[in-house]
Amino acid sequence: MYGLIEAPAHGWGSTTTLVAFAIAFVVLGIFAAWELHVAEPMLDLRYFRKPAFSTGTGGMILVFMAMFGVMFLITQYFQLVLGYSPLGAALRLLPMAPVMIIVAPLTPRLSTRYGANRVVSFGLATVAIGLLLFRLLTTHTGYPQVLVTMLLLVTGIALTMSPMTAAIMSAVPPRRAGAGSAMNDATRELGAALGIAVLGSLAATRYTNSLNHALERLSPADRSQARGSLGGALDVASRLRTAPAHALTSAAQHAFVSGVHLAVTGGALLTGVATVAVARFLPRDLTPEDEMPEPVAAPEDTASLVLAEQEA
Repeated sequence: MYGLIEAPAHGWGSTTTLVAFAIAFVVLGIFAAWELHVAEPMLDLRYFRKPAFSTGTGGMILVFMAMFGVMFLITQYFQLVLGYSPLGAALRLLPMAPVMIIVAPLTPRLSTRYGANRVVSFGLATVAIGLLLFRLLTTHTGYPQVLVTMLLLVTGIALTMSPMTAAIMSAVPPRRAGAGSAMNDATRELGAALGIAVLGSLAATRYTNSLNHALERLSPADRSQARGSLGGALDVASRLRTAPAHALTSAAQHAFVSGVHLAVTGGALLTGVATVAVARFLPRDLTPEDEMPEPVAAPEDTASLVLAEQEA
């Protein structure tokens, strides 16, 4: 995570970034080797040989990656591009929660009728389409268009959560149900962290590269601050005369929107790959002892979305 977050500032090929990735690779390798050789592993990596477990965990990571990454960027877009207050931005995210409340309880019946693989792949395809529609954002896009795009995205997310949770739990033996549940929670947390790190870093990299031409006449200190974030650029612009301030503000906002376009494109490509993988490898039906969670389980998914809004 450190390498992903710091890469836009230090460079993707810098020593700092490469060392961070190397340490992560070594530590994860040690963890995997340890778990494969202890009698009672915390996470039995052999579970990943089961299609239900591997596709369920991978799909859950990508769903939360899309949700948190988009909310991280759109919250800034509302405030720093469209000019809404923090409270105004938060209120405009609220319509996402009712969609989750309405759609999530329907997934058990839909999965029973059409198959878990079809429901999840359809949900992931909807997420990918929602992400691509964010490419239509401009510096003057109205809230209704953003709202429709967000609702499409969260509908796809709501269709995937319960079936993928059931897929993860169906792949572990009853005596290791705790490990399956923990893995389900871990995938959500990992997806949330990756969403902010990966999509945020893609957006930051494009932002920095797109803004460089507009910083030539600034002092080194102001140039560094403006390059760091859209908020920093707007702060620098507030200290300039009218014409230069307007030019810098416009350039920074356009650069940020361009970064959003790159981030959602990357997210959509990953989600598209997951759509194909789920349709191919996720079982249609779950085992009898690990059936789809009943609609009463949907509040957990809704709570995840509400927590996401609060953290954003």
